[in-house]
Amino acid sequence: MEEAFPACERRTLAQHRQAAANPLYRLEPIRSGEAFAGFLGCWHVEEYLFVEHFALEKRFRGSGLGTSALKYLVNQGRPVVLEVEPPKGFDAATVENRRIRFFEQSGFVRQPYSYYQPAYDGSDARVPLLLMVHGKGRLPEEEFVRLRDALFRIVYAIPTP
Repeated sequence: MEEAFPACERRTLAQHRQAAANPLYRLEPIRSGEAFAGFLGCWHVEEYLFVEHFALEKRFRGSGLGTSALKYLVNQGRPVVLEVEPPKGFDAATVENRRIRFFEQSGFVRQPYSYYQPAYDGSDARVPLLLMVHGKGRLPEEEFVRLRDALFRIVYAIPTP
């Protein structure tokens, strides 16, 4: 978790324990044979499956495990939503741009609306991100707002903006 996400985008241990106690949350390991390769942290948010955290250890990136994990998620019968950092310039090689391209190649669609993740560190900081959705295409703005508000209420446990 610490390798894959900056502090403002990850829960503390106490926050993680609290999330794990919620029946709408599940944490699933990703394995390569017997080896731990990464994890998925997902929430059931209304009709969506929201991927709060998706990470693979560096040595397993490019192995197809990430694609397999995404296929597993999209086969759950719900539209899948995840957050990504916005693209960084025009350099296709940046981590952010490669990540977006990976999700787009897996059928996710970037939503064109303004979105931020509330920081986990308790500050009033807002982490500018994009939402990507699989199984619904581009959402009408009203549905996007409903989804965003549900994420804030269920996942982040804060009032809607």
